[in-house]
Amino acid sequence: MDLVSVIIPVYNVRDYLERCLKSVLSQTYENLEVIVVDNGSTDGSGEICDAFASEDSRVKAIHLENPDVSWARNAGLDSASGDWIMFVDSDDFIHRQAVELLLSAVGGENDIVMGDFRRVNDADVDEVTLEHDVASVQKSIITGRGALDSMYTLPDGSNLRYLVIWNRLYPASLLKDLRFQNIYGMEDQPFNVALYQKVRNVIRLRVTSYFYYLRKGSITYENSCEKWSLQVRGFMEMLSLIPVEETDIRGHLLKKLYNKMLTSRYFLRGTKFAESSKDYSRKCFRETRREYFSSSVIQLKDKAIFILFWSFPFILHFIMYCAGNRQPDT
Repeated sequence: MDLVSVIIPVYNVRDYLERCLKSVLSQTYENLEVIVVDNGSTDGSGEICDAFASEDSRVKAIHLENPDVSWARNAGLDSASGDWIMFVDSDDFIHRQAVELLLSAVGGENDIVMGDFRRVNDADVDEVTLEHDVASVQKSIITGRGALDSMYTLPDGSNLRYLVIWNRLYPASLLKDLRFQNIYGMEDQPFNVALYQKVRNVIRLRVTSYFYYLRKGSITYENSCEKWSLQVRGFMEMLSLIPVEETDIRGHLLKKLYNKMLTSRYFLRGTKFAESSKDYSRKCFRETRREYFSSSVIQLKDKAIFILFWSFPFILHFIMYCAGNRQPDT
């Protein structure tokens, strides 16, 4: 039986961690290696990790002093010995058949298999108890190139399943030289950009295997200056990973990059990040403007709007202020 390594980064999630770990350890597929990486939690989460490790030999607890999710995931990858890698966020949880369902659809060692996910809150978790007939689960297949294209060509929201790392199985053989980068709130994307160019197919199961818990205080909800200051760099890093021949994908990514360059100016104004972020955005503009303005993917009106707001940022600031967009926490 293939060994599946489940990597769970942990930081101050005491109220959610036990539910997450129980959902993993109660899987119908039992040949698991569960690696929980505590990033210096101060709320007792680390002690919960140790308690589970002492009770179940499949659990390995690692303790770090750096509260960074990329470090935690990389530490998990360094310790993993499984044939397949699965990531679960510590405030989320998975269906009890998740691993069984995903493994049943594996077509080859160069395939990624992902399930569907569902956003849930405290009053909305009934589906986790439903039983699925493995043989009757429908699936669809796209190439790795198709998954890469879907990351940036699908509308925001519809593309989320291709951006994230937590609703799928990765072949461990393809992750030997691949690690996460510290790009606040965007760690998943460069990882998947690099990986989709290596895999043959991405197999999607039409069944909910992952429950994405919505809570305030998570990185998804957080609106911080640090987050905004790093995300322009994140888009530039992803651009560097995509071959210049992929003009359509690069065009869609450039559009997102340029939108981020504009909005970061607004959100970082008057903060300690303002000047450095502005300088970096100018550098990005110098390096990419020829490709941006020549891209057939980006409409002329979008280019005109960018020129207006880039040249006269106070107009954008006024519009965003009137729309009620608040400045992030410092």
